Amino acid sequence: YLGLNNEFDSVLGGCALQELILIGGPRGAGKSITSSNILINQYESGNSAVIFSIEMIAHEVLERNLSILANVPYMALKNNNLSEPDMLKVIKARAAMFEDADDLVIDYMRSNDRFKFESALVRERTLKPDNQMIIIDDRALTITSIDLHLGKLKARFGDKLKVCVVD
Repeated sequence: YLGLNNEFDSVLGGCALQELILIGGPRGAGKSITSSNILINQYESGNSAVIFSIEMIAHEVLERNLSILANVPYMALKNNNLSEPDMLKVIKARAAMFEDADDLVIDYMRSNDRFKFESALVRERTLKPDNQMIIIDDRALTITSIDLHLGKLKARFGDKLKVCVVD
């Protein structure tokens, strides 16, 4: 199941792993947010998924995904203008991507320093091994590089790698 909404998934009945789905539309129609929702659904289902972005840098894609996971406004996160409770939701969503990061959330609650939290997180903790959101930004993306990345990711994640999105 793609996880876009219950009606869509029930009508479609899910997708086979080898299927190719193309989503088209004019600029601003929601293709990128749809892509992120598909990626996040796989992540929340315990799988790994990769998104290749040719327009947004990896940090922007990560922030969009975190805003969805934490259920906070993306623009407020992007502009560093979240309320303290919403920022804590983001911190918890980010920490949940890593093993044993609860103590860093507690440290964040004392310091309110998001950048210190992120720095400690990536330096001191490891990503969960089976369910990851892999973000690759490459403005010069080619079919060959997609194939190369997918080969490496399939070797690393095996059957836990469920979806590849090119946005």
